Amino acid sequence: MGLGMNKHAYLIIAHNEPEILSIVLSLLDDDKNHFYIHIDKKSKCFNEIQDNVLKLHASQVYFPVRMNVTWGGDSLIECMLSLLEQAVNSGENYSFYHFLSGAD
Repeated sequence: MGLGMNKHAYLIIAHNEPEILSIVLSLLDDDKNHFYIHIDKKSKCFNEIQDNVLKLHASQVYFPVRMNVTWGGDSLIECMLSLLEQAVNSGENYSFYHFLSGAD
């Protein structure tokens, strides 16, 4: 596989800051990039984040089941592992996995 064929899975845990997430997604929008976006169950920005995702042109986007995540708690690790598991079991052959927060 040549370098141009590498696929990337972006595993994103979001809670707020939909404008920042929208900018990041638009900058990374490419057919070789897939986004797995977890939006905290407590977030009041869910609809706004989903609306921003609809503006993407090339990337595939997946929203796993939402859970309550406590920053620095066990639930954060559970969320990260859940995102990674979904990406690994997706049937895609990703070359890279990237963890981001929704405010990166």
